Amino acid sequence: MIRRVLGTLALVSALSGCIGPEGSQGPTGEAGPAGPTGPQGPAGPVTPPATLAPPAVYILSNDATSNEIVEYARSATTGNLTPFGEFPTGGIGTGSGLGSEGALIFDATSNHFFAVNAGDNSISELALNLDGTISLYSKVPSGGAAPISLTLSGSTLYVLNAGSATVAANISGFTVDAGGLVPIPNSTRSLSTAQPGAEEISFVQNGAVLVVTEKGANNIDTFVVTSGVAAAGVFTSAGTAMAPYGFGLSGQGVIVVSQATATTGASSYSISATGAVTTDTAFVADGQLAACWVTVVNTTAYALNAHNSTISAYTINGASGQITLVGNGTTPAATTGMGPTDIAASPDSAFLYTRNGASQSISSWPIAADGTLGQTTTFAGIPAAGSGLVVR
Repeated sequence: MIRRVLGTLALVSALSGCIGPEGSQGPTGEAGPAGPTGPQGPAGPVTPPATLAPPAVYILSNDATSNEIVEYARSATTGNLTPFGEFPTGGIGTGSGLGSEGALIFDATSNHFFAVNAGDNSISELALNLDGTISLYSKVPSGGAAPISLTLSGSTLYVLNAGSATVAANISGFTVDAGGLVPIPNSTRSLSTAQPGAEEISFVQNGAVLVVTEKGANNIDTFVVTSGVAAAGVFTSAGTAMAPYGFGLSGQGVIVVSQATATTGASSYSISATGAVTTDTAFVADGQLAACWVTVVNTTAYALNAHNSTISAYTINGASGQITLVGNGTTPAATTGMGPTDIAASPDSAFLYTRNGASQSISSWPIAADGTLGQTTTFAGIPAAGSGLVVR
């Protein structure tokens, strides 16, 4: 037994002595299959698409061959203008200034323009594209003769037709439909006389009432509007020896009206939801000549004096609706180019612009917080027969 164990141990010892050193590692085997795809990482930054066309100023050429919207690119920081393009309305103008306020208007909600074509008695709807170009969308008869002024509330558009020697002046309504402008049945209404010298139309009271100024007949006309249809007009005298021309809206129902009288100036009136007219300020003379167009910026009304090319400023009392002339009436708030024929402000109330017919130019001013106007900048080369003025 002892002999057998010793023999086994000797064999093990002999075998151990035969094992050599550890060899080198063999080559790496093939890679196993890929694991499952991991979760997607966060998206990189994306530049949102433009939602608004660049700022600009627009007028109507009122050309007797082809009426166009003439566009000037506008710097939002300096107010300066550069030519951009001309876009046909599909109608024709008269070839001479219309003398009205509101011949061209813009709806920021739909990005659509509405323009009068006084030469062929039509009105046009045009779309503003994101690149600043303008495309004709719809064109319809105006419902009268010589359309000169437009106003929009929601989807209801009204036009003031000045009339002619054979066609009486009137107002007429349209629905702004997805397919274009659609006349509103039974919406055409007469003014106080066949030829009252009407100058402007505008909605007040959030679209409940239409207001028309009649320079020749010395009236403030009101039309209560229900479901888009204007009722018969109420014709209220603007006061003794007045000549109501253009006007601007301040607050819910207060309008500041230029009086193109021999002693020129402005008045203010409150318009109720039932169309009643109350005189807040009978008349404030401004010491200038032929106040014709008005725009309101915050609590300041700016009246444009056509005959001596100046602007008068009035402060508006929000509680009473009364107006007070800024300054002594000798020194105007600003001097414009020759023959100014319309006035408008930028939507942010930063700049004021006038269209000057006689000098074929546009003047602009920065507006200070207190309503005073800064240094004048003039852009020359606009159409001689131009009408209307939109700033956006």
